[in-house]
Amino acid sequence: MFSLKSSNDIQSWAQVADEFSNLIVQLNTWAQQQHNNDGSHSSITANHLKLNGAPVGELTAFPVDPSMFAASAGAWTVANANVTFFSYLQFGQVVLIYLNINTSTITGATPTSLYVYLPQFNIPLNLDTTPNNQATQFVGGGFQWLDFQSSSSGSDVVTSQNVAAGQGPSSRRLVLGPGPASNGSQFRLSNNFALNAYCWVPLTANNAANPT
Repeated sequence: MFSLKSSNDIQSWAQVADEFSNLIVQLNTWAQQQHNNDGSHSSITANHLKLNGAPVGELTAFPVDPSMFAASAGAWTVANANVTFFSYLQFGQVVLIYLNINTSTITGATPTSLYVYLPQFNIPLNLDTTPNNQATQFVGGGFQWLDFQSSSSGSDVVTSQNVAAGQGPSSRRLVLGPGPASNGSQFRLSNNFALNAYCWVPLTANNAANPT
């Protein structure tokens, strides 16, 4: 990165001074890349950036497990191979989640909501409105579903929620429907149910675990 002009042939103090001047020019040129004269950052070009330990602007895939999917009634069964996309982008204390499932089944009973449990994010408890920390946290997205068996479809909101210990594989989940102005999360028993969802989710500072 930095080099001397005459490292093997310095014979006078004048050459030493010249080498220092050359080195200062190199240092200034390097330091001023992507910086303003006052030391603040200008536009930054990088191959990889992290904010609070999370890659910025990079899609990261969730580890998929069938236990991550559940329903308010009956059973929502999703095979790993049918989750075509389940990834997130994190920006500080906010994460954007994308989910696409090309087929799944709803059996046993017809639910009003579908649940997707999050393996690694912590939703702030101070957004809750009930003592048991199970209130809906944050309406930050939506989803569309298509039931190929009944030829029906609909759309609704996605919210994020903390849940009590022992009620699922993790203490936080996405809730798919029904919203305050629900227009279609009227699920039926189905052997071919697909959906596409997205949601903004708030996180605790540095994604720290909530106190128990």
